[in-house]
Amino acid sequence: MAQGKSPFELRADLLSLAFEILLSQHSSKSANSSSGKAESAPTSEEVIAEAQKLNEFISRSGNDPSMARNIKS
Repeated sequence: MAQGKSPFELRADLLSLAFEILLSQHSSKSANSSSGKAESAPTSEEVIAEAQKLNEFISRSGNDPSMARNIKS
Protein backbone atom coordinates (compact mmCIF):
# COMPACT_ATOMS: atom_id res chain seq x y z
CA MET A 1 0.00 0.00 0.00
CA ALA A 2 1.47 3.34 -1.06
CA GLN A 3 1.68 6.07 1.53
CA GLY A 4 1.06 9.75 0.89
CA LYS A 5 3.61 12.46 1.33
CA SER A 6 4.59 13.68 4.76
CA PRO A 7 3.61 17.22 5.82
CA PHE A 8 7.26 18.24 5.35
CA GLU A 9 7.27 16.92 1.77
CA LEU A 10 4.00 18.70 1.00
CA ARG A 11 5.35 22.02 2.32
CA ALA A 12 8.56 21.56 0.32
CA ASP A 13 6.52 20.88 -2.82
CA LEU A 14 4.38 23.98 -2.21
CA LEU A 15 7.47 26.15 -1.73
CA SER A 16 8.98 24.80 -4.93
CA LEU A 17 5.77 25.40 -6.88
CA ALA A 18 5.41 28.89 -5.43
CA PHE A 19 8.99 29.72 -6.43
CA GLU A 20 8.39 28.46 -9.98
CA ILE A 21 5.18 30.52 -10.29
CA LEU A 22 6.84 33.70 -9.04
CA LEU A 23 9.98 33.17 -11.12
CA SER A 24 7.80 32.82 -14.20
CA GLN A 25 5.95 36.02 -13.30
CA HIS A 26 9.23 37.88 -12.74
CA SER A 27 10.59 36.58 -16.07
CA SER A 28 7.46 37.73 -17.88
CA LYS A 29 7.73 41.20 -16.35
CA SER A 30 11.40 41.37 -17.35
CA ALA A 31 10.64 40.34 -20.93
CA ASN A 32 7.89 42.97 -21.18
CA SER A 33 9.97 45.69 -19.55
CA SER A 34 10.95 48.53 -21.84
CA SER A 35 13.97 49.36 -19.69
CA GLY A 36 15.76 46.16 -20.60
CA LYS A 37 16.76 45.63 -16.98
CA ALA A 38 16.26 42.19 -15.56
CA GLU A 39 13.74 41.96 -12.74
CA SER A 40 15.05 40.63 -9.47
CA ALA A 41 14.27 37.10 -8.39
CA PRO A 42 11.36 36.54 -6.00
CA THR A 43 12.17 37.19 -2.36
CA SER A 44 11.81 34.57 0.36
CA GLU A 45 8.85 36.50 1.75
CA GLU A 46 7.11 36.46 -1.65
CA VAL A 47 7.70 32.71 -2.04
CA ILE A 48 6.37 31.96 1.45
CA ALA A 49 3.28 34.15 0.90
CA GLU A 50 2.57 32.43 -2.43
CA ALA A 51 3.03 28.98 -0.84
CA GLN A 52 0.60 29.95 1.91
CA LYS A 53 -2.00 30.97 -0.69
CA LEU A 54 -1.53 27.62 -2.45
CA ASN A 55 -1.84 25.77 0.85
CA GLU A 56 -5.04 27.62 1.77
CA PHE A 57 -6.49 26.76 -1.63
CA ILE A 58 -5.74 23.03 -1.48
CA SER A 59 -6.78 22.81 2.18
CA ARG A 60 -10.34 23.96 1.49
CA SER A 61 -12.96 21.29 1.15
CA GLY A 62 -16.18 21.24 -0.78
CA ASN A 63 -17.52 23.73 -3.26
CA ASP A 64 -16.48 26.99 -1.66
CA PRO A 65 -17.55 29.75 -4.10
CA SER A 66 -14.99 32.14 -2.62
CA MET A 67 -12.17 30.03 -4.09
CA ALA A 68 -12.66 31.41 -7.58
CA ARG A 69 -12.35 34.98 -6.32
CA ASN A 70 -9.16 34.22 -4.34
CA ILE A 71 -7.35 32.48 -7.17
CA LYS A 72 -7.15 35.68 -9.19
CA SER A 73 -5.28 37.60 -6.47
